[in-house]
Amino acid sequence: MKILGLQKQSLIEYPGKVSAVIFLGGCNLRCSFCYVPHLVLSELIEKQKEIPQSKVFSFLRERKNFLDAVAVSGGEPTLNKDLPDFIEKIK
Repeated sequence: MKILGLQKQSLIEYPGKVSAVIFLGGCNLRCSFCYVPHLVLSELIEKQKEIPQSKVFSFLRERKNFLDAVAVSGGEPTLNKDLPDFIEKIK
């Protein structure tokens, strides 16, 4: 699972709540309107610097009293077979 982005604070995903957004790479679609092609196209994904899971979990632990939610986005995060375990660790 490639974590390619971490938005540390967002009010968009859950209106009225503060969330963090984790962006995973990869997608099986090629939508012309995609706003994150660097997370979708394999030739662009290869150029991205991967964020270690340990760094993401460390951030989430430090902010657990300030965040109301964590969103996992992409690309298409459900393509990652490790997604259920990853989400369980976030909880």
